[in-house]
Amino acid sequence: MSKHIFSIYLEDLFRTLNVFSDYLSDLIQNSVLEIKNKAIHTRVTQVLRLNKLDNKVILFDDNFNIKIELLEQTFKNNKTIYFKILEKNENKKIYPEIILCPSVVKRQALEEIVYSAAAMGATKILPIVAHKSYSKFNFEQERSRLKKIMIAACEQSKNFVLPEICAPISFSNFLTEFDSSNIHKIFFDLDGQVITSLISELDDCKNNKIVLFFGPEGGFTDLEVNLLKENKFNSVSLTTTILRAEHAVALGLGMFRSLFR
Repeated sequence: MSKHIFSIYLEDLFRTLNVFSDYLSDLIQNSVLEIKNKAIHTRVTQVLRLNKLDNKVILFDDNFNIKIELLEQTFKNNKTIYFKILEKNENKKIYPEIILCPSVVKRQALEEIVYSAAAMGATKILPIVAHKSYSKFNFEQERSRLKKIMIAACEQSKNFVLPEICAPISFSNFLTEFDSSNIHKIFFDLDGQVITSLISELDDCKNNKIVLFFGPEGGFTDLEVNLLKENKFNSVSLTTTILRAEHAVALGLGMFRSLFR
């Protein structure tokens, strides 16, 4: 079993390294690079507790990830990381693309949903304001914090592509958002069909998109269910019990992601 390697997100990685990505292949074998950043140094040496023997880490941004070897000078300095690049890779999306559409819920629940979305490789997070959605969530005030949560999830899961996160839209606008024939539209409802009945339809959709819509804590209204069905959404039941919104998302997203390996 390969040893676990920690990963760290650095926004605009190559500007931080003062190199152009096109030249990075030339730097892999023969260059020592450095990052003068006390916060990152503290994280590497004190939080992650890497050392001269356990000295590999992955750095990534929105486009690339690099595996590096920390050099001995790193552990003799209190703010500069010295390293060699072992390999460079472009970040790759996980397919099929999954557009996660949770109903707007309270802050803590939405934070857990966002974490699950990033860890499991959702392509986009599009919150929906349904009839029973939580109405006091201020998305713009929380956007920065939600991104930090996604970064933490991507660092843990080694999914180096952060989901796109969008401002909430109304239920009525959501119904007209996806009308392409190559999009599979799913909503989760206690009275829905079991997922096994959909698997044959999903077998060939790796190049398509899947929209997953999760209702609010109080569930969908009868009108919303009827409108979803009229707009060609398939209903799927997760369990025979009532789940909290964040647990339903983790289960439903994980279930669909696991179908495509």
